[in-house]
Amino acid sequence: MVSPTRRELLVLGGAGLAHLLLSRERADAATGTVLETGFVDTSSGAVGSASSLVADPSLSQAGIRVTLEGRVPVDGPLRFLDVRVVMPSDPPVEFHAWGHDGRNEASVSPNPGVGFFLPLTAGGALRLVGEAQYLLPGRAGQVVGTDEKPLYVKRPFTADLSLGGGRGPKLRTGTFLLSLPPSATGQAPAWNGLRFGEVEGAGGGRVRGAGRRRTDGALEPAAFPYLVLTVEKAPPETLS
Repeated sequence: MVSPTRRELLVLGGAGLAHLLLSRERADAATGTVLETGFVDTSSGAVGSASSLVADPSLSQAGIRVTLEGRVPVDGPLRFLDVRVVMPSDPPVEFHAWGHDGRNEASVSPNPGVGFFLPLTAGGALRLVGEAQYLLPGRAGQVVGTDEKPLYVKRPFTADLSLGGGRGPKLRTGTFLLSLPPSATGQAPAWNGLRFGEVEGAGGGRVRGAGRRRTDGALEPAAFPYLVLTVEKAPPETLS
């Protein structure tokens, strides 16, 4: 989805911006936003782009165990997130793997991480699809609509980690980070200059996450939403 230009944002009122965003949402629905994928260097905790990774072909023999978690900033414009995994079957089958629903004040905390096993074939891929819903911004930064029924913009997304020549970064064991757009009009941030370690969680306490190093040595949590995807080789008996 192409973001509105500064000129478009200046000349459009709330209704005009809503029409532009909803029109682009429909045009984007067929493919979805491709999430920016980073990979964690286990020796240093540094996060870099996953574009240069080399696939591990042995994963097609063992299958993989995947742990999926999400990090959603409190009070940010992202209010709903549905992440689904596409099972490599014929025909492909999707199942809900992780979600967050902050549209109701009684359910603002993200769900805990989930784990699942996934069989793979030579040249196969781990594919995620989903939908994010953002509060629609108005001309003065206010929500367009009433307090009782705020308007949301839906943005579908995809992410692929492949063993063969498919699209997306290559699949191997380790920790992947997948960034989501921070707002309805934004783009998924690239993984530059961030570290992975313990950060403060949305509901308090410490969680695994990405951030920038502060002068006191602690990590300042990243201000955008993202997914934490840990890939391990499945035990031999799991998928037999």
